[in-house]
Amino acid sequence: MIHYPPFTVKGEDTLFTQLFEKNGVEKAVFGHIHGAAYFPLKTEKNGVEYILASCDKVRFELVKIY
Repeated sequence: MIHYPPFTVKGEDTLFTQLFEKNGVEKAVFGHIHGAAYFPLKTEKNGVEYILASCDKVRFELVKIY
């Protein structure tokens, strides 16, 4: 789980995505999205599933992760 999005709005890799991939992370949950910034609620990139759980983007509802 990480507070900020691990990749850029354009989907570009960061040190976080590189670390996740290097260390075999299967799922990464993130939030801290405000305003019009667009990130898909779920996306897969290089074998890691990224799940957006920012309250304002999921209408303050629980996000089921399995």
